[in-house]
Amino acid sequence: MSESKRIYGLDILRAFAILEVLYYHAGHYLTGHPRLSRFYYNLYVDGVTVFFVLSGFLIGRIILKTLDSKNLSAGNLFDFWIRRWFRTLPNYFLVLIVLFFLAYIRNIQVIPAWYTYFAFAQNLTSIRSGFNNFFVESWSLCVEEWFYFVVPLLLFMTIMLLRINVKRAFFIWACFIITLVTIYKLYRTNVLYYTDEIYLNINIRMVVITRLDSIMYGCLAAYFSYYKSLFWNRKNFLFYSGIVLLLAILLTPGSFRHGYGITVYFTLLPICIFLLLPKLSSINSGSGFLYKTVTFISIVSYSLYLVNLSIVREFLMPKIIAYTGLANNNSYLLIGLKCILFLVISISLAYLLYKLYEKPMTKMRERFARDNSVKANL
Repeated sequence: MSESKRIYGLDILRAFAILEVLYYHAGHYLTGHPRLSRFYYNLYVDGVTVFFVLSGFLIGRIILKTLDSKNLSAGNLFDFWIRRWFRTLPNYFLVLIVLFFLAYIRNIQVIPAWYTYFAFAQNLTSIRSGFNNFFVESWSLCVEEWFYFVVPLLLFMTIMLLRINVKRAFFIWACFIITLVTIYKLYRTNVLYYTDEIYLNINIRMVVITRLDSIMYGCLAAYFSYYKSLFWNRKNFLFYSGIVLLLAILLTPGSFRHGYGITVYFTLLPICIFLLLPKLSSINSGSGFLYKTVTFISIVSYSLYLVNLSIVREFLMPKIIAYTGLANNNSYLLIGLKCILFLVISISLAYLLYKLYEKPMTKMRERFARDNSVKANL
């Protein structure tokens, strides 16, 4: 999306999401201070869930515009996939190949099913050994890619084969997927209830079939924005309701860390973001340093998500810390310095990746997509 056409309110949400991801990953440097670490994580909002809902909203609107085409055909569906894949796949595969190379030169063993990374199948129904700590952050990209492939296909087939109108088909599928995934999460939580938080996390939070509902909440928001203007225009009431609900979640973090609380958290948080979207999507522009900063962070957010953990925190930072002699010092000043270094290096590398690779690759989709009337804006 060109900078002149960006929606500032959605950039705020996107920047908030990636900064929460960075905030969470920077907490790695607080492990020597249990009390400080506990307080630190109590202020954390799951940034990936925010991304999911925002993605569902933006892509949901694109899907609705595509399906509303008077001359709907299989070509529309392929155009949608081409645009999405040129936006997401080049960065993913570049980082994946770099990480395979780094694992090879460091003599680090990758999980036996390494090929699953090329089919976005490493966490389709479960996670084996937590990815063996290799490209762990890729779990969320798998959720997104399966959503891009499956949901438009289901909608297209429902509309073309069953002759159900777009409005009804979209709403039915959104509600059905949310309901089905929520029930399955409750079932899986019941089975795993007596296991520890980490095990619950990697078997619920990071699995494709248990996280599609978060994106579908965004799709529901797209549906309401597209068809229910009376509801959508109550943006101030909805916004403050979302803020209150979000604060309630933050003030009671212990309620959402074990058992069914995890499922509740990943239901309430998407609802919070759903409620914020009407207001934020109406904020078209801004000004000043804050506006420029938010826009910049939003623009590089995808590259920033891909590089900050496996490349920066796990590969570059240990070398920098060892070289500078910070390894055995956990004073508050040096912890802060480690966090700042982590942020600066991550953002700098993300900018280079965006400028030199992501942006040129995204522009290439115009050569292959036939229909330029409906353009992706994420």
